[in-house]
Amino acid sequence: NQVTVAVDTLYPFADNLSTTITATLAFTYYVRIPSWVVGGTIAINGAAAKALSPSNGLQAVSVAAGTTNFVLTLPAPITT
Repeated sequence: NQVTVAVDTLYPFADNLSTTITATLAFTYYVRIPSWVVGGTIAINGAAAKALSPSNGLQAVSVAAGTTNFVLTLPAPITT
């Protein structure tokens, strides 16, 4: 499976990470979600954002053959 991944973000100065994955075969991609994230969401291929549901700190993303885009929103509470 030939895979390319590109991430576009201003993190940690912004809460969003936009990821584009191109693959020749379908597979499951895992993204680490920091434990401090509360209310994070993921929107896949332009669909409505859904709440993150990580298992052991990893969010599974089903990647189809071809191009898959997703946007993670990882809000960070401001502490002083």
